[in-house]
Amino acid sequence: MKKPYVKKVGNVGKLKVYVVDGKYIRDNLNEEFTNCGEHYSYHFIPKDELWLDREHGEKDEKYYVDYLLTEYSLMSKGISYDKAWKQGNIVQKLERQKEKSYKKLLRLKEKQNYWVLEKIHKKLLKKYSNYLKVWIINGKIVRDLYFIDYVEGGHDKVYSFIPEGEIWIDEDVSKKRIKVYSSS
Repeated sequence: MKKPYVKKVGNVGKLKVYVVDGKYIRDNLNEEFTNCGEHYSYHFIPKDELWLDREHGEKDEKYYVDYLLTEYSLMSKGISYDKAWKQGNIVQKLERQKEKSYKKLLRLKEKQNYWVLEKIHKKLLKKYSNYLKVWIINGKIVRDLYFIDYVEGGHDKVYSFIPEGEIWIDEDVSKKRIKVYSSS
């Protein structure tokens, strides 16, 4: 079996942090692997490693490491996945809220949500936008402001923050996968 490693990005204490091929992992190890993972939530990950999906991790890498460290620490002490996951999300959210860009976006959102949508919308996929508008979007902003676990995409029937009649696809989703989603 091929190793999923793309590159080592560093160490945090005794833990090694790797960017990995998330597509390979979803195809061969666990279809639910998105964004990041550690040993206690994905037993195929070595105990001394944290994994970041190359497709989703670059802009959010710092936040995912904070999340993983919290989850790993709690689960290694016997805390349930659900409790560790919730605490990890709290830590991640607090870290995101420290960023200047978050504060600026929050002010925009409070004044007029339209301006935030302009920042979120990156590119309209006209070819697929006959009845619904299909947008490539800035997922980092969505995770910062609306839903920390937003992954890959969604629509207004699932996420109340997405305007009616729109489908959003995170810009971090590979172009190849966007074509598959759009044509099915």
